[in-house]
Amino acid sequence: MNSRGEMELNWQQITCKRSVAGEAFSQGIQEYSFSVSGKNAWIPSMSYFLVQAKLEMAVHQTPLNISNLDASNRIIGNVPIAPPVWRMPYLSDNTTFSDHFASNLYNNAFFRTGNQDLSSCTQYLGQSSVMKQRLNQSHAWQKNVGAKLSMEDSDFTRRLNRVSLDGIYHEDGLRKSNSTLFRPLLTTVGAPIPIKPDLYSPVTTSTATYVAATGVLTLAGATLINALVSAIAPGDILEYFRGVVPVAPAPPVTPPIQFKVISVLSATTLLVQPIDRANEDNAGGNPATALTFTSCSCPSETACGFNNIQSVFRPSLGIWDINTPLFGGDMRFDLNPNSNFERAAVESLYNLVPGTDYRFTISNVYLYVATVKLDVSPSGIIPLSLKEMTLLNKSLTGIGAGASVNVDFIVPPSTLYLTVFLQTALAGNRTDFPTSRFISAQSNPTNPENNGANNINTIQVTYGNVTKTQTLYTSRYAQPALSDAGQPLITQEGINYNIQRWYQTNQYAGMSDDTGGSESHDAFIEHGGMYFFDWTKDKNDTSSYVNVQISYNSQLDPNDQLFLVATYSRQAEIQYENGFITQVVTVNR
Repeated sequence: MNSRGEMELNWQQITCKRSVAGEAFSQGIQEYSFSVSGKNAWIPSMSYFLVQAKLEMAVHQTPLNISNLDASNRIIGNVPIAPPVWRMPYLSDNTTFSDHFASNLYNNAFFRTGNQDLSSCTQYLGQSSVMKQRLNQSHAWQKNVGAKLSMEDSDFTRRLNRVSLDGIYHEDGLRKSNSTLFRPLLTTVGAPIPIKPDLYSPVTTSTATYVAATGVLTLAGATLINALVSAIAPGDILEYFRGVVPVAPAPPVTPPIQFKVISVLSATTLLVQPIDRANEDNAGGNPATALTFTSCSCPSETACGFNNIQSVFRPSLGIWDINTPLFGGDMRFDLNPNSNFERAAVESLYNLVPGTDYRFTISNVYLYVATVKLDVSPSGIIPLSLKEMTLLNKSLTGIGAGASVNVDFIVPPSTLYLTVFLQTALAGNRTDFPTSRFISAQSNPTNPENNGANNINTIQVTYGNVTKTQTLYTSRYAQPALSDAGQPLITQEGINYNIQRWYQTNQYAGMSDDTGGSESHDAFIEHGGMYFFDWTKDKNDTSSYVNVQISYNSQLDPNDQLFLVATYSRQAEIQYENGFITQVVTVNR
């Protein structure tokens, strides 16, 4: 099909039948309807959804009466307090969009035509969508296209840098950039301090004193900068004047003094180092005198600092894989939003509260329908072969380290592939346990590799009287243990016997020899291990019983659940007469 030539490829923007912006996002089913008729045909595989979303961090004003705070610094009683000031994320916030966040916004999705659901994913849409991308897209695609197109990046640090104002991520890796940008600072009550408009306009009500002997800069003045609220970070450059304050357009009597931040000691004290060592005596003064603040700048990278973004996504429906042109009637996508979408779309090292610690906002969601001009027969049948997914899960409460358990599932008789993974029930309900990571609740969220779900011991899956793998071999993934003081124990070894699990999954998926490479082992570990088995079988085999025998080397959490994903075949026929769809027939086989 020459879709870029004589067929006149084009895209049509479809808006939702109701508003999806802001608080309206989760208020009911989102319906996207369109029609294709005449010589127009729709190409599902070239169509997509586009979501526009923004992430901001909260700066809270200090309550007037500190006695109104409890031991956890939470407000006691009905104390009037001004709303937070919202700012861009900084690296120190350790908060960003979750991997593949757009699909995490929804619980399920349906494609409907001819008055019938043709393609559907009824639950766990976020998990199935990221799983499908991991298994079907090459490493080269994930790294170079998916990471930008859909925020599909297992690496939290890269995603954090891209969204942060002071991010320094570059496509070739993390590096210090030669460029800088001026950073807006905030007072204790969240009021912004003006960014330096020019060299001769210092903020005369924001001052500081510097003691050269200790290297400590103490913030002061009527407009008091709060280093913690402003997220001042090591490497930032603070600029002050000492002595006579210049008045535009007169040049300064003495050059400005620049301090590089070494560390933040408190809300008003910082350990700094003068950039120009010859200026150190002048900075300290004898006796010390007030320095007048003029600006704060930080290392920057032009690819970073984007917290208001677009993301392309396709829910995990079999219809997206179809290259066959479809035509002759009304078609519709229904998306059921996740009521907890504000948490599911954000990942942090901490368990944050939306609306209190951060704000995640949807501006809009569009469907872009790819169409072509096509001479079609007025009547006929369009046959389709879809691969749909159903996700089943069972609790593994009380499973000790090394203990083997047998778990039974019933899957569609037309199942072709089976995938097993472990995930905590907390996923998507807390920002430190994202939907797109297959992670145990026993894991340490600050260390993605320390994930108990990766420390699998044995697994065998039986379906249709066939067991895979035939040999019940063992594996292990464990980082070196730490002492009570948090130091590595030199007598303990780090064990990575996970390589075979990763390689075998990609062999079954047909990705191990892909020219673009499969998902890397690092990404496999960071995303969380999943174990894929190809079960292509005779269409007359109607087996539906699956047994999973599995054990882990580490203790599982009561919240951990074992997931089985069954990818099954659905055959469909779209019948049309006089250019319009008259009937849709589907059967799972």
